[in-house]
Amino acid sequence: MQSASEPPNEQARLAALNASGLLDDLPDAVLDAVVHAASVICGVPMATITLITGDRQVFKSKIGLRSNGGERSSAFCAHTILSTELFVVENAATDHRFADNPLVVGEPHIRFYAGAPLRDVDGHALGSLCVLDSTPRQLSAREREVLLQLSRVVIRSFEAIAQRKSAERRAVESARRLQLISDHLPALVAHVDVNEQFTFCNARYRAIYGRDPHSLLGTNVKDLQTPEVYAHAQPHIREALAGRTEHFEGQANIHGELRDYSSVYTPDIDLDGRVAGFFVMTHDITHQKQAERKLRDQATRDSLTGLANRFRLRETFSSALARALRSKQKLALMYLDLDRFKAINDRFGHAGGDHALIAFAERLRANVRGSDLVVRLAGDEFVILLEQLREEAEARRVADKIIAALRKPLLLGDQHIQLGTSIGIALYPDHGDDLDELLHLADAAMYSAKLDGRGKCRMSP
Repeated sequence: MQSASEPPNEQARLAALNASGLLDDLPDAVLDAVVHAASVICGVPMATITLITGDRQVFKSKIGLRSNGGERSSAFCAHTILSTELFVVENAATDHRFADNPLVVGEPHIRFYAGAPLRDVDGHALGSLCVLDSTPRQLSAREREVLLQLSRVVIRSFEAIAQRKSAERRAVESARRLQLISDHLPALVAHVDVNEQFTFCNARYRAIYGRDPHSLLGTNVKDLQTPEVYAHAQPHIREALAGRTEHFEGQANIHGELRDYSSVYTPDIDLDGRVAGFFVMTHDITHQKQAERKLRDQATRDSLTGLANRFRLRETFSSALARALRSKQKLALMYLDLDRFKAINDRFGHAGGDHALIAFAERLRANVRGSDLVVRLAGDEFVILLEQLREEAEARRVADKIIAALRKPLLLGDQHIQLGTSIGIALYPDHGDDLDELLHLADAAMYSAKLDGRGKCRMSP
């Protein structure tokens, strides 16, 4: 076993610890709450706020441990106070410094340890806020962040305790401080027992549900959530109570607004290996999902015209084909090409060509149904996907409507020009059920319309 060395400022550190008043036997509600929160947030059964004396480690607050401390020589936290950042041991059984440590080979059979040093305003490391588990694991970046945040809460509580000798005033002030910090924690954090009742809720529940977190203790999960949200969560609750960690996403109506959330249910497994409940960590990911949807929209939309692109067409065609199969109706793919577009580019430049394409796209949108998909494939090539057609003539009527709408001149600069288009149509199921095949047939029909004098519509034979 490798015992930790003493800090260079050991004597000054011990003097600061003795002067702090932290070594008394008085419990502190804030520190207990921080320990509980650290346990819940990190999904581990054990957590402590530990003070390191000259020869002992003293648990100022604890959860999941029977003893009140132990020898400094075997203390993991004695290593933590030598660090300026998190001290993490992912698997003590394979770490040469701790493999034969009494706390590893015996109770509580520590495997995982993560500790944040607790330094006073003068930089003296008085102890640590630590989380422990009897199985190897890792901390996520988010868990690391929150553990460091909670360690700062502990330091603030230490300062309050040092300033206030009255135990009652100390508890009230520290509770206020913790409440203030908890109100800004980025997630709902809770513990739910095997009866699906809350045994712990952080202050974020007040903002979401409008109730004091303490009033929720003993409340059944089913009674707090809407039937829809509970029905979505219930299978994951069963899995968590069976000892399996569950990650899932969903949506909930919060104050009249539909919000996206991500939840992790981590089983609470006691030292005897029994599932005592599960820990809840729920984040609001609405902004993330909105960003994802925005990126997806950008990936499926033509940047010049705002129309759908080829990728969106492929996505939509698959679902449209399924709907047509169920309803026994037709689909139509209309292939459109802007007539004499090269001449427009040559005459007015690329800016004028872009203006013509945008105007063409707008007229297409204005002359189809909202449910129809208008697509810019590339250049001056466009496709319209028409659904819910009973007969071929319906597609022809749409094409005729578009051709007629393009007869209205377009103002480019100080000149009016005439837009025109040639249209080819292929139908499902008449001409096939494969997108590429239908596009090829519609393109060929469009080319035939061009050869026939432009400004016309042709159906694939």
